Amino acid sequence: MKHSLRRILCLSLFLVMLVVSLLPLTAGAEDYSAELNSLDFNITLLEDGSAYILETREVVFSGDHEFTRLGAGRAYTGPRMCTDWEVFIDGVSVPQLDAPDHDNRPENTFAVETGDGKNTVYVYFRQQGSGTRVFQIGYRVENAVKLYSDVGEFSWNLTGDSAISDIGTLTATLTVPEGIPAEDFFIWAHGPLNGNFDKDSDNSALLRVENVPLGTIVDIRTAMPAYYFYGGWEQEGEALPNILAEEQALSDSANAKREEEQRWQAAAEASRNARDAWREKHPILSEIEWTCYEIRDDVQYFLEDHGITLLLIFFLGIPVLLIFTLGKIVSIVRGINTKRFRSHPTQSPQYYRDLPDDCPAPVVDKLIHFYDSKFSTSRQLSAALLELNLKKLIQFRTTEGEAELLLNEQLGEEMFPSDAPQEAAEPAGDQEHTTGHQELLWNFLRKAADGRGRISIKALQSYIKDNRDTSVDFRHSFWEAVDGEFKESVKTVERGMNPHKASKLHLIFPTAVGIVAMLICMFSTLYDGIQYVFSILVGLAAFAVVEVIVCLISFVVNIVIKGSTCQLLDQQAEDALALWEAFGRFLDDFTTFEDKELPEFSVWREYMVYAVAMGKGQKVAQALALKYPEAVSTDTTNTMDDDMYRWLQDMSLYDAMDSISREVEEVRMPVSSGSSSDNDNWSDGGGGGGGFSDSGGGSDSGSTGDFID
Repeated sequence: MKHSLRRILCLSLFLVMLVVSLLPLTAGAEDYSAELNSLDFNITLLEDGSAYILETREVVFSGDHEFTRLGAGRAYTGPRMCTDWEVFIDGVSVPQLDAPDHDNRPENTFAVETGDGKNTVYVYFRQQGSGTRVFQIGYRVENAVKLYSDVGEFSWNLTGDSAISDIGTLTATLTVPEGIPAEDFFIWAHGPLNGNFDKDSDNSALLRVENVPLGTIVDIRTAMPAYYFYGGWEQEGEALPNILAEEQALSDSANAKREEEQRWQAAAEASRNARDAWREKHPILSEIEWTCYEIRDDVQYFLEDHGITLLLIFFLGIPVLLIFTLGKIVSIVRGINTKRFRSHPTQSPQYYRDLPDDCPAPVVDKLIHFYDSKFSTSRQLSAALLELNLKKLIQFRTTEGEAELLLNEQLGEEMFPSDAPQEAAEPAGDQEHTTGHQELLWNFLRKAADGRGRISIKALQSYIKDNRDTSVDFRHSFWEAVDGEFKESVKTVERGMNPHKASKLHLIFPTAVGIVAMLICMFSTLYDGIQYVFSILVGLAAFAVVEVIVCLISFVVNIVIKGSTCQLLDQQAEDALALWEAFGRFLDDFTTFEDKELPEFSVWREYMVYAVAMGKGQKVAQALALKYPEAVSTDTTNTMDDDMYRWLQDMSLYDAMDSISREVEEVRMPVSSGSSSDNDNWSDGGGGGGGFSDSGGGSDSGSTGDFID
């Protein structure tokens, strides 16, 4: 449960970091757009001091997204207000709603939301897929002209600090009352220096600017004699001298910037001409420089766009990912190493009918499952029980359906004197000394029988459950004994890849990358002159970055190499394994052999011990009963010599034996022991029109921006 929770938390952290790191890659990746192709204003100043304005937006849609609303905001000050609203969609007038309806957005309608000194027009429409739509918004601005004693002034923001997109073409037509002399009709515009605002006739002026960046504020300003208006927003005093002085200052600033830009453009042109001449004279060097420049530029842009993403992925994402994959990688590499370095047996027969050697049965289980680690304590214990039976130390008996073990305590005392250390115990008669795991099992059974010389399977199971400390200690001791016997009988060798071979990458690869980066920087500025210091710094930076990456990779590789070092059987053990595997195949298929090819029935007593260790006990017993029918006797006695025959008759003995082994294998330490498990943005200044001033602070009234969704 703890391991699963930890993996879930690590996986969640990795996914969050991956999503965050990929945001720069996915931003702006929508497959639809709405672009403001053109924006036009038709502004007419009336003698009553009001203005009628008609805004025309041409919007180009692309993609499959459905757009349903266009919003246009404007602000105003003082007694100004906007009235007489009208909206046209593709030249067709649409009705006005009493209030905005953002939930339903009824098609081909509009609504006006009025606030404190501002209002927003919402145009509802439907646009699914690509196409071009024209939206027109008309309205009257009351008190649009500020009326001083000497002049009437009007200013208006054409754009705001927000918009649908960059504006392809911005135009505006300003019309004033007729009869105003040209010398008294002043106009100015503020915004990008590439715009023009010129008088088109005696009483009109035309503004035009191409490619207005998103968020750039463009505004117009005009002044004319006050007596041409009989109404407006009345102001105190004179204003024309201040207006002219203010606009002259803005004009001077814009002209200075324009002259600077012209000088820069002239210098750039001269530089381009000189570079072109150099390229014609040195074509090979020119090609090298251009190639290196492009490479440097591409790398720079890539790092600017995705550098943070790469850092997050490499230094955070990959380590977290390794938490889940490193173990699997080590396992795969270990498997490869095993196949690569493992010795081949000198002989590998299909079948082997004799016992290959005298290894104890539990050791054979560990040997057969050495490479897949599927050895089983349960099988080892079951085989050990049969070993004791084969040595006549225990007998299996079934009485009235209940299985029990009979202990030959006299023989056991002779083989393992209870009052003498194990080292001093001498074999009794011609009995060879029992191996460590057998003696541990015998003592465990004798303790469980408590001097009675017998114990039922149920009583033994209860003893194991009731004496967990004792049972767990026995199991650990049994593991250690079998493992010790395995190490004595089976020799292994440690093989794997040499981790020192990868250490050369720490200098060779990063140095090569650093040199290449330095040369690219040097060759990218051949015409202007090689920037030695900068190039060396870039080379060192590239070296450092790659060195860190290589070190991290090498660190992981070394972990994999060390973790994938494998223990292999030596040649003698591989030969033994091949023979034991062949013996196992013989146990599976011995019924297909001719009788004369089979051993005597008595030999199967010992074979059965290893059959149980290989997990083939019941299968072999059932096959023996068919192959040796004469060995099955219905009339058996209770002597120590007739167990082999009962094995062929009563399969419940195997179940009983297996239940004891599983009980020992699955027993856990009690909770009270402290462990629940053992594994744990220009003009001439006179108001006669011309270019733009770069900024004029904007008007206090006009557009605040558009949006569309």
